Amino acid sequence: MIWQSGAETGSDGTGRRPWTEASLRELHQRLLAARLSYRPPEHLLTELNEEYRGFVANHDGKSGYYQWLALLVRELAPGLILELGSFLGVSALMMLSELGEQSRLVCCDVEPNFAFFPEHARRDPRVRLIVGDDTDLAIFGEHVPQAMDLLFIDTEHSLRQVEAEWSIYQHLCKPGTIVVLDDIRLNDMGQFWERVPYPKLDITEDCHFSGFGMFAYEASAYPNPALAWEAARWVARLRGR
Repeated sequence: MIWQSGAETGSDGTGRRPWTEASLRELHQRLLAARLSYRPPEHLLTELNEEYRGFVANHDGKSGYYQWLALLVRELAPGLILELGSFLGVSALMMLSELGEQSRLVCCDVEPNFAFFPEHARRDPRVRLIVGDDTDLAIFGEHVPQAMDLLFIDTEHSLRQVEAEWSIYQHLCKPGTIVVLDDIRLNDMGQFWERVPYPKLDITEDCHFSGFGMFAYEASAYPNPALAWEAARWVARLRGR
């Protein structure tokens, strides 16, 4: 497990050591080393078809991000993970495989999918599966996730969508939240990635052929749900909702 606390005091005054590009790179190298001996969590993958079993095993050398996500959770020991864009649920299952007993995983997708989620994983009290448009915070009911340790965004892979999502969810992150983005080389996603002003690392070559990156939300702002709701209402107006 990596600890982001120490003698140095971060700009947020918590004593947390801020992430840098160098420390993100060191983290990534540890995950790659751990991946050499990694074994997939078969008890959670019983519903996967052969194609996705191959992806998880990284047989083609182009989809190593599934194992990387599991190992990231093992290393960071996050208390709260939010995944935007779960689709069949494979990434969520990989993160769940390393989730601590007191931690929580919230997964959201616009379609009622999660087809690869076995029943026992659906019943896991640490997991919450949400169906709906993630730019509408009302889908979470009274329990809108905030102060996430890890945010994974893998939705429709467009600048329009990721900008809308980040305009909302940045206000629910805390200083030091690790944000992981899939498919940063698809469509116009690269424009968002280039604009990220925080410590970041493009790890496409090691994780996913269509682009993969992470950044650390090194900002002084703490979660502010009121600002998140305001941003969500603005997105709704822009989209005619």
